[in-house]
Amino acid sequence: MTIALLGTLIGLALIDSTSIGTVGVPVMLTLARVPAPRKLVYLVTITLFYFLVGVLVLLGLASFLDSVGDALQGTTAQVIQLLIGVGLFALLFRFDPKRRKASSERTWLPAQTSTRAMVALGITSGVVELATMVPYIAAIGILTQSSLSSVEQVVTLGGYTVVMAFPALVLIIVAQSAGAGFDRLLQKIEGWITNNGDGMIGWALGIVGLLLAVNAAFALFG
Repeated sequence: MTIALLGTLIGLALIDSTSIGTVGVPVMLTLARVPAPRKLVYLVTITLFYFLVGVLVLLGLASFLDSVGDALQGTTAQVIQLLIGVGLFALLFRFDPKRRKASSERTWLPAQTSTRAMVALGITSGVVELATMVPYIAAIGILTQSSLSSVEQVVTLGGYTVVMAFPALVLIIVAQSAGAGFDRLLQKIEGWITNNGDGMIGWALGIVGLLLAVNAAFALFG
C-alpha cells in the first residue's frame, strides 16, 4: 500500500467520522445520559453496519469492474476519477448551511436505552445515511483500483471503519470522566451539527472530491 493511498483512505475515514451517525448521535446520546456501555453498543453496531455494507459494495463493484474489463482500467479510470473528483468539489458551493432551520429536538431518541434499542438505533442510523456515504463509496472505489488483493481490501476496509469510529469512541471515554463543562461543549457541538447539517454535507462532498482528484492526479502525473 502506497503512502498516497493510505493518506487518502485515512482522510476519507476521518471525514466519515464527522457524519451525523458516527458523531452526532453519540453526542446526543451522551447529553441524554445514556450509559456508556449502551453507547458502545450503538457505536459497534453502526461500525459493523458500515463494514458489512462496504464489503457487499466492494464485492459488487469488483465484479462490475471484472465484467467491463479494460474499459475502466489504467489511464481511463484515473481520468474518470479525476473528473468525478472535480465535479464533487464543485458541489461544495451548492450547499448553503444558512438554509437549514435550527432545531434542538431529539424526537429520534428511542424511548428505552436497552441493548436491543441501541442496536436498532445503530442500524437505523446506518440505513438513513446510506445515501450520504460518499466518502465511504469513494474509498471503496479507490480500493478496487488498487493493487491490493481481495483479502487485503477487506482488511483495509475494516481498518477504515475503525478509524471512522475512533473519534466517537474517544468522545464516549472522555464523557465518562468529564464534568458539566464538557456537557456544555457537547451542547455547542450538537447545536452546530443541527444548524450546519447541509453545510457539513457540502464540505464532505468538496473534500472527498479534492481527495479523489489529488489521488487520480498522482496516478496520472506522479
